[in-house]
Amino acid sequence: MNRVLKIFGGVFLFILVAVGGLSGYGWVRGGTLDAESKAYVMATLPRILPDLGAANFVSFMAPEDRAKLNPAATDEFALKVRESLGGFQSFEEPKGDSFQMYSTGGAKITAKYLARCHFEKGVITATITLRKTDESWSLMGVHLDSNTLERTAPKTDSARADPAPAPAATQVLQATLARRMASRFAP
Repeated sequence: MNRVLKIFGGVFLFILVAVGGLSGYGWVRGGTLDAESKAYVMATLPRILPDLGAANFVSFMAPEDRAKLNPAATDEFALKVRESLGGFQSFEEPKGDSFQMYSTGGAKITAKYLARCHFEKGVITATITLRKTDESWSLMGVHLDSNTLERTAPKTDSARADPAPAPAATQVLQATLARRMASRFAP
């Protein structure tokens, strides 16, 4: 019995030392990756946000991600952002982290940052995702908070026009529901 306990104690000690060593390595390496990825975001955002078009955006992407980009949709989105928010002015310090994932395919390092970006007509939150391939960082995507984009978008004439009246059957149904609801909650 004593021998079995010594074996279990040795295995437990080995596992404890291995986990401690890996955690220490991850902590030191993680701080370095956070600093690298934040520096990349700080250098890249002022070059991307003034022109969100596909030609500019592709220059910051890894070759394997370029095929996934739809240039027409990207250019249309860039035009919508430009019309609704105006020109890019500045951004606040991004906040985020890098992540290391290990699998049978090897290590995968990504990062995700949030930055408040100031435009002529409003402020929007951008989510920036990065990937580290070999020794360089590349852009995976920039997501702009769509709720802010819709709130700051100028109204077009068609949006200001009064909506078409509801069909007669719909109006009757709405009136019936309103009467029933009023009778239920009437004192």
